[in-house]
Amino acid sequence: ISFTLNDFDIATSSSTMIRDFNLVAVSDCTVNIDFESGASGWVNDEGASTCKTGTFVVGRPSKVTYRGVTTQVDGDHTTGNGKAFYTSPNSRTGTDDVDKGVCVATSEEYTIAVDSFVSIWYFYGEVVARNDVEDFFYLEMSTNKGASWIPFVHYNDETVNARWSEATTTVSAGTVSFRIRVSDGKNAGDLIEAGIDDIAICPFPKEVAAPKSQIPEEVAVAESKSIPSFDTSQLPLILLP
Repeated sequence: ISFTLNDFDIATSSSTMIRDFNLVAVSDCTVNIDFESGASGWVNDEGASTCKTGTFVVGRPSKVTYRGVTTQVDGDHTTGNGKAFYTSPNSRTGTDDVDKGVCVATSEEYTIAVDSFVSIWYFYGEVVARNDVEDFFYLEMSTNKGASWIPFVHYNDETVNARWSEATTTVSAGTVSFRIRVSDGKNAGDLIEAGIDDIAICPFPKEVAAPKSQIPEEVAVAESKSIPSFDTSQLPLILLP
């Protein structure tokens, strides 16, 4: 993760890059999961799941569109050709999507040494809005070993075009686990899909100041330098005709 320090020239209103700063290296992250090597500790929660089809698998999602609504994305988030953790490939539209209940998957528990930020890429797609109150999507986390869950992404029964989106939150030092729940209620049929990819838990970036020698003169006031004063009484008197 990086940001760019720019030198802004007031006279020309132009900006010149001074330096790129690397804030958080991937190697500094406690968790970095792209599902290329498997489920990485994520499992279907058979005790909590009631869905008949649509349990989560590792693989490459393939685009599914019905009535103009995309319910499954085309490819993973990392490269477009890799793997994600999602609600099963469809043999045809409306087959093997989430049906007749809720599909639940949970992560393993992660130990976090310092306060950190969380990034999870996800997609959710649903065709028919307001036809079943049991249609929903939740992305949640727990910091008390699953005793309670805090949602940080939630959709009710609404039409949603699936696309990769980033969910972010923060977590204090301790333990954390994650859960995804997606449901197609039993009362009315719908086409619903979901998935996750590229999970990262990383320490907050350290503040980085620009090197003093590279701070432009125009912002010298920020270093508590005062603007010189002039004694106008010493200036020569000029008489105009």
